[in-house]
Amino acid sequence: HFSGREYELTIHVISPFHEHTGNKTILLGQTLGRDELLVILPSSDRLMRDLMLYKQTDKYTRQNTSTTQQESKRRILTDKQFQNQERYTHLRTLVSDLLTEAELIVAGQTLDEGGRDPKSRLVRGFYTLIERTYPNLQMLRGVAYREDHIAQHLKPATTLLGDTPASYSEAEREMLNFVNTNHRNGVRTTLRTLTEKFEHKPYGWYLAAVQCILAKLCARGKIELRQDSYLLEEGALERAIRNTRDASNIILDPQIEFTAVQVRQLRDFHADFFSTPPHANEAKALAQETADSFRNQQQTLTDLRRQATHYPFLTALDKPLDALKSVVRQPYTFYLTELRQQEDQLLDLKEDVIDPILTFMNGSQKEIYDETRQLLQVQEANFSYVGQGKAQQLRQLLDDPHCYQGNKMQQAKALGDELQTAVSTRLQQEREATLARIDNLWRWLTKMTEYGQLTTKQQQMLQQPFLAIKQKIERQQLIDVIHGQLRRFENREYTEQLEQMMNWAQQPPTSPSANAEPTERTVAEPAITYEIVKRDTLAVPFDKALLTTAADVDAYVEKLRQTLLDALNDGKQIQV
Repeated sequence: HFSGREYELTIHVISPFHEHTGNKTILLGQTLGRDELLVILPSSDRLMRDLMLYKQTDKYTRQNTSTTQQESKRRILTDKQFQNQERYTHLRTLVSDLLTEAELIVAGQTLDEGGRDPKSRLVRGFYTLIERTYPNLQMLRGVAYREDHIAQHLKPATTLLGDTPASYSEAEREMLNFVNTNHRNGVRTTLRTLTEKFEHKPYGWYLAAVQCILAKLCARGKIELRQDSYLLEEGALERAIRNTRDASNIILDPQIEFTAVQVRQLRDFHADFFSTPPHANEAKALAQETADSFRNQQQTLTDLRRQATHYPFLTALDKPLDALKSVVRQPYTFYLTELRQQEDQLLDLKEDVIDPILTFMNGSQKEIYDETRQLLQVQEANFSYVGQGKAQQLRQLLDDPHCYQGNKMQQAKALGDELQTAVSTRLQQEREATLARIDNLWRWLTKMTEYGQLTTKQQQMLQQPFLAIKQKIERQQLIDVIHGQLRRFENREYTEQLEQMMNWAQQPPTSPSANAEPTERTVAEPAITYEIVKRDTLAVPFDKALLTTAADVDAYVEKLRQTLLDALNDGKQIQV
């Protein structure tokens, strides 16, 4: 080793210049008790002579070389430097040969390291020294640990069956025993003292190995890390293990011991409340898994609660969410010691609210709810034609804050099917009656004398509005709209078609008379414009609101007759 600094491992080379060269007994005595590889070079006069000459020549040329010396002297010095460089090359070869023949000794025992490669001999000898100096290095079992594996080791390991391993590696037991022993003796263990303990004899573990093994123990809940009295978890825990600068401020403590009863109770609760057994077996890992399950449950219910606008009964989740809020993000010890006090309340909420709602929202009941709710919205205007009784019953079922319980959705489906059938039947009846009425209007129009006077194209043009209104009626799903479309057609479009037919029918032919002179121009008579009014738009002057006698009927009929005649005298035609 270099003077002034101690190293746990040393390669000590004995050259022919050593004062005890050739005296193996003294050299063996000196190496006892030291963790070093003693390399004894064979005696070599040539090595000593050439090495001395090399150093003398090197010193002479460096001292006498300058930029102002004569060219002849500079040439001589350059030749000597070149010769000395060749001498150095020969020395390297000679030393390599001597190392091949050198005797290697560890702890007073000569190593049997053959071979002609000096580097390989020294490496094998150094490995022997490492094995002797660090007997506990084999606890690592040859596993290659790396710093970027820390995050992976902080996650609880699982077996093929999904459980945490029941046993610990030899290295994990050794580190855990060290921390537990210090804790029992009242000695504070920091991350720095832990690192120094296992980096030095008899362990020799490299830093990444110490960090990863510590991470494994933290993941299994056997060791806790604290900084400024705060328990470090998750991301803060990983950063603390990596942070070698503040290692003296990171305190390591054994995990609080929990009874087997506490662990079993938490496992049973996890299986009951979350409907799945936990993977972890260790107390802390089990508590952390329970905390994660609570957070996931809270997020799931929160997402559902946001849909209360469309599913009002989801407001029932407010109480479970309040209960979950009190148990999430708690220290892991809470789940093993204090959760027991709230278990009955949580299990009741699971049975009465959480499970029924989750089953509802993830199954066919939600589809029934959506379909029946849509039926109420789309067919609301049609219910007055089939009776409001069943619609009101269905509405009450869907508005029930506990509609997710029991067989209420089956009842809703039955009511919805009955309503849909009734509405469809009535809608078809109204549609058929309306289409028949339109067909009658067309038939009456075609029986008029004026219709026969029209051209084929004019007849087709008259028929277009009838075809268009029939298409609208066939597509329409609301009975009120069907009635309104028929009423508008009768009051406006049908009247317009009658007027158009009358106007076309009374127009004279456009072709010139056969007797007219070719040079004369025929002037058409002015077209007569017909005004058609509906009979029910004519006001009948009558001073009684009710017809109660035969005389009243005769008087009313006479007034009606006079009103109709007055309209005809005014040049109007009456649509009946």
